[in-house]
Amino acid sequence: MIPLDKLVPVFDLVMAHPVATSIPTPSSVRRINSELGVHLPDSLVAFARESKKFGSWFLSLGEDYSNPFHILAMNAALHSPVREGVDTWRPMPRNLIMFNHGYDEDYDCIDISSPSLVPGEYKVRYWCPLSEDGMVFDTFPLYMQHHISDWVEHAKKATQALVRRELQT
Repeated sequence: MIPLDKLVPVFDLVMAHPVATSIPTPSSVRRINSELGVHLPDSLVAFARESKKFGSWFLSLGEDYSNPFHILAMNAALHSPVREGVDTWRPMPRNLIMFNHGYDEDYDCIDISSPSLVPGEYKVRYWCPLSEDGMVFDTFPLYMQHHISDWVEHAKKATQALVRRELQT
């Protein structure tokens, strides 16, 4: 398992390329928290501030509110009772706040109805509009440990070597 203090540097090594998003500010986090009725976990906000490649997997938490991949824009679309051009639509339950890009309609969400035993954290739940719910993680860091470990395992050998070097420092 990847140590917590190595999650950001290893994530930045395994992500192919950076995608521009603005860095979360106290103002943007307050606005997101207010509009979504959540207190974003400090671990998620810190990860967004520290990672150079945060936007390659996650929605923006910054002040780029017109970005279609901003957490406010994507959650508004997914919580909507109607989706234009789709006959059968199951809106995302209100207790779920999506925070990743949702490739292939696979969404990773903070479940605000299910606080973690770790103060300030929520459980992270997989959700898909076309199937039953999936994996649940107790915290954002545990979610990241799972995914980053999997990405490292399936990475090119050169990337795996860089990760091993990073984990030794």
